[in-house]
Amino acid sequence: YYRLSVLTLRVPPLRDISQDIPLLVKSFIQRLGLNCQIMPDAMEALKRYHWPGNVRELRNVLERAAVLCKNGQVGVADLMLPGSAASAMPIPQNTAYKSPPPSPAGQALPGAVPAGTSSAASASRSDLKELERQMIIEALARNGNNKTATARELDIPLSTLKRRLKDYQIE
Repeated sequence: YYRLSVLTLRVPPLRDISQDIPLLVKSFIQRLGLNCQIMPDAMEALKRYHWPGNVRELRNVLERAAVLCKNGQVGVADLMLPGSAASAMPIPQNTAYKSPPPSPAGQALPGAVPAGTSSAASASRSDLKELERQMIIEALARNGNNKTATARELDIPLSTLKRRLKDYQIE
């Protein structure tokens, strides 16, 4: 500890350096390999937001927005900034879930899902797995099926890549 306390570095919170947000956004998009473009209104929302945390919070917001955006363009709604109106995800109108009929008190467990209803969580998990599978296939193609280079590009251990290749039955 005594060696660490020789020099104290003050890192200002993100809300105090909002003029640096465009540079940080550009850097994160490049470093994370995100295929998206931040629309001007979304960039303004990022600059206006009162960031309670540091750059890691910005990074998390960008990663989530890149997954949620359509056509590779991140808008304000894709940012889902905590505490903003856009952060509440709308419930899709075409869901198969129907509310169970009211039951007398004490008969149903709180949070119980009625039998026979589809789970939105399992659907989103399968979508996420398919997205991950596609990302692996595309990265393999870019790297000429070189697993080591693909693992490096995806920033995952080689053992994890091999396990995913086996799980997703990718040759």
